[in-house]
Amino acid sequence: SPIPDIPSYEDYLQRHSGKADAAAGVRIQAEQADYKNDPAIVPLEDRSSPLTEPQRGAKISLNIIGGDRWAKPGQEIGWRFRVPESGFYEIRIKSRQYYAKGFYSIRQLKIDGEVPFKEAERIPFKFGNRWKFVVPGADEGSAYKFYLEEGEHVLSLAVVAGEFGDVFARVEESIGALNAIYRKLLMVLGATPDTLRDYHIPELLPDVMEGIGEQKEMLERMYRRLVSEEGFSRGELEPLRRTASVLDDFLRRPHEIAERFHVFKNEVAALSNWLADASSSPLDIDYIDIAPPGSQLPRADTGWWGLILHN
Repeated sequence: SPIPDIPSYEDYLQRHSGKADAAAGVRIQAEQADYKNDPAIVPLEDRSSPLTEPQRGAKISLNIIGGDRWAKPGQEIGWRFRVPESGFYEIRIKSRQYYAKGFYSIRQLKIDGEVPFKEAERIPFKFGNRWKFVVPGADEGSAYKFYLEEGEHVLSLAVVAGEFGDVFARVEESIGALNAIYRKLLMVLGATPDTLRDYHIPELLPDVMEGIGEQKEMLERMYRRLVSEEGFSRGELEPLRRTASVLDDFLRRPHEIAERFHVFKNEVAALSNWLADASSSPLDIDYIDIAPPGSQLPRADTGWWGLILHN
């Protein structure tokens, strides 16, 4: 079937022009999910805040859902809910993403099985140690309004790679190419090469040197993009930079390849670990408010004194 034609948010509002804002809302407890497409996604307990619902103090209560079990692209959770009247609503997600520093956890939002508008395809949840509300559209200046008819609906959130998907795919391809380069070098150098010997790699394996140059440029290009366009700090991308630096050294001083062969192996392994951590997209959710637009946002977490008393 063809890719569905998803309207923009402006077109979505025009389609529902003349409709009024709702006056009352409903709260969905996230741990009470109605369906999941992966049995690994289960309710979890959180006692880090007195405002987590339900809260039973020192007793263990399954009051959130998600975590690192809800981190792979394609995993989806859905909740049934009923709104008291037809109208526009805001969707406010009380969440916590303290797993992947520097990266967003991105979710695709669907209402009744469909993405209502393009902007709902990728909702970012930024890193933070505390619970907070993510209101789709609020970071762009105005929270998105969702039109719902009176009665029962289904809201679902699915893990997607988002804007980082192509970066991760390119880095994964580069890791595959670097592993192939490693195997070709291994056939010539052996597992423990003689560091005092010049193996004349450019003459023996010219295709390997060409591949090293291509992968160096690829990793440097991905590094620059993540720093300049996505706003990552250089420390968060250190495995990318180090691997590209080793490849650059190989190109400028090929006679040192044997001496630094073990370094190359370790850096490729570190890059693989970085990719596994970066492409994972975990997220905790406490509850979701289907609220009247412009209504007061409840507190997501308490202050330090509240946390001390709670603990």
